[in-house]
Amino acid sequence: MSDKTFDLTIDHRLTLQLVIEQTKGNFSLVRIAHDMRQRLGIDAAEAKRIALRTDDRGQVLWTASKARNKKIKFSPFELTVIKRCLTDLSKAKALTVLHVGVVTLFAPELGDSDTPPAFR
Repeated sequence: MSDKTFDLTIDHRLTLQLVIEQTKGNFSLVRIAHDMRQRLGIDAAEAKRIALRTDDRGQVLWTASKARNKKIKFSPFELTVIKRCLTDLSKAKALTVLHVGVVTLFAPELGDSDTPPAFR
């Protein structure tokens, strides 16, 4: 299996950062998760271009019309880490509406069941 590139929106990237943050394991695994979070992040130039900010409630906002998707390559192992994190969130019934986009991209099999999503 080879590396796979995804064209990710800012929403996808920020959500994936939160998902990957759930990674637990030995130092090597945590380091890989850390490196993925870094690649998904928003650098200073992008933050300025999209007018990245937070509101009074701490919600992250940006100017959507100035946002651009970012192509990010993941190794097969990194994809496994992401799928494991999403699967763990699903088993814990901790997935939310915010996760729909990344589940659809990275772990569509989580939605392949006859059981209504609310009862999985």
